[in-house]
Amino acid sequence: MKIFEIYLLRQLVKNSTIVIIIITSIFCIFNLLSEIDEIGLKSYTFGAAIIFTISKIPEVLSQVFISGILIGSIISIGIMGENRELLVLGSGHISNKNIAVKFVKYGFVISFFLLIFIEIFSPSMITLGEKFKAGKLEKSYEVDTGNNFWLKKGAKFINIGENFLPRDLKSVLVVDTDKKILSLSKSNSAELNGSILVQNNAEIYEEIIENNLSKIIEKPRVNMLTELDIESDFLKPEQKNSNIINLFKKIYSDNKFGLNTKLSETELYSRILKPIYLVIILLLALPYVFKFSRTQSISKKIFFGVLIGLVFNLFLKFLNVISMKLSIDTSLFFSMSILLLLLISIFSFQRKLINI
Repeated sequence: MKIFEIYLLRQLVKNSTIVIIIITSIFCIFNLLSEIDEIGLKSYTFGAAIIFTISKIPEVLSQVFISGILIGSIISIGIMGENRELLVLGSGHISNKNIAVKFVKYGFVISFFLLIFIEIFSPSMITLGEKFKAGKLEKSYEVDTGNNFWLKKGAKFINIGENFLPRDLKSVLVVDTDKKILSLSKSNSAELNGSILVQNNAEIYEEIIENNLSKIIEKPRVNMLTELDIESDFLKPEQKNSNIINLFKKIYSDNKFGLNTKLSETELYSRILKPIYLVIILLLALPYVFKFSRTQSISKKIFFGVLIGLVFNLFLKFLNVISMKLSIDTSLFFSMSILLLLLISIFSFQRKLINI
């Protein structure tokens, strides 16, 4: 790696880190303020709220790191322009286009490793934080790990446990809320026979009321049958506690059951394509940054970067909504959309930098 390349990388890492820290800190302050109403309840103190807010930092990072790298790139080029370093590099036959390509490449690499870091730590940190908060508030806590899911049939709620196959569901829990009393059945040897859920040798528990007191009794084991309409009864789970690997497993398993995987697929592609999103934004923004590197202040360049990031994020949300509405395959939709955006950004990048 050449000396000027090391210098560019160092400037990008330094400025991007500062921007990401500032933006993350602002988000954390707002997250902490949102906890004010619950501070003081049970044993949930201000210190506990701070710990809970810290546990959400990886989740915040996942929302801001693309914008942070974009603004860090703009600031780096702006500082180099004001210090006339771009002129010096130009006199050494290092063109603005070459510098811009370096920033795009380094930005992609940094975003890729940040994405890996976030996917490793974010789900576990969110889970630990929410468990910690629930414990302080003396509430129960349940989390969808991405390896199981819930079905609903009328007043019955059915949980399919981990490691399930199409006709071998392993652990199945059915909670019946149709009666005045609560009924629960559990089987570790269940199967799906067409649209019929069969709980073999199911443990059955019922709530009974005696003398205004409630207690749970165990009933004799039987085979329980429940008719399902899997497509319409599927309850969409929260995705934030699942990393990319768990999302992929969930999509694979849901496809076996014929479940609608649009939500999980949209979330999966939205995450794994983030480094590509950054490349597209940089290709669109950097030519204008170089064009005004000496005529505009750094604050205006930062505003320009924030504006581009907001517009592009709104566009991505629009893509997500469209992918949920259309019947087209989600992977094909995202592939074609990103490929089209990438080609447009490359064409714009090449054209704009010719005259700079």
